[in-house]
Amino acid sequence: MAFLDDLSKKLTEVGQATVSKTKEIAEMTKYTTSIREEKKKLESFYTELGTYFYNNNKDSVDETYKEHFEQITKSLEKIEELQEQLNSIKEIQNIEENEESTSTSVEVENNDAVEETAEDNQAKEGYCKKCGAKLISDGSFCTKCGAKI
Repeated sequence: MAFLDDLSKKLTEVGQATVSKTKEIAEMTKYTTSIREEKKKLESFYTELGTYFYNNNKDSVDETYKEHFEQITKSLEKIEELQEQLNSIKEIQNIEENEESTSTSVEVENNDAVEETAEDNQAKEGYCKKCGAKLISDGSFCTKCGAKI
């Protein structure tokens, strides 16, 4: 019986040590998570402060910050350039889509091609009056521009 008593005592000690370690790990995880959240907040504050500082000092840059300001300015210019290129692509795509939906040819009795206007297409085939996109038959709004049908 002494053996079983010793075994029971050892198992109880191991169980208690396991519970203690589990509590420590849970507490460490809690603190680690809290630290990570505070670091994210701090990063956000730094970003906000840096943006404020840049915007208020970009016209009269102190030599200490000149290189940083130049890098920020270059990045902002690059973003603007890329945005303009993206907008150009979007405009070309919209023009092509509108041309496809508003300029169709139909054959008349003497086999001459006649250009239909956007309004003719809209009346005959259900196109949006605002953007020229083909409409869904049971829709109340244009799926492209949101105009009421």
